[in-house]
Amino acid sequence: MTKNNRVRRWPLLCFPWALCAGATACNAAPAFVQASRATYDAIAPEYLGYVTADPVLSQEAKDRRALTVRLWDAAIQAGEAKR
Repeated sequence: MTKNNRVRRWPLLCFPWALCAGATACNAAPAFVQASRATYDAIAPEYLGYVTADPVLSQEAKDRRALTVRLWDAAIQAGEAKR
């Protein structure tokens, strides 16, 4: 596996867990919401940069990925609002 393939795969490996974390954040303990926010802050900006710059992705694929990140953030915000 080349370095480029590893770089492209890391978001795919992180997102299923991250989505689960974000989706449950509104019913989660404060520590879990904080951890979800920290994970989002560490991953989302770089991931969106990768998505935006990837010449292989169609605009539809880029839009879906950006929506996923927005929904992840919204789920975390819902959890933060309940604290």
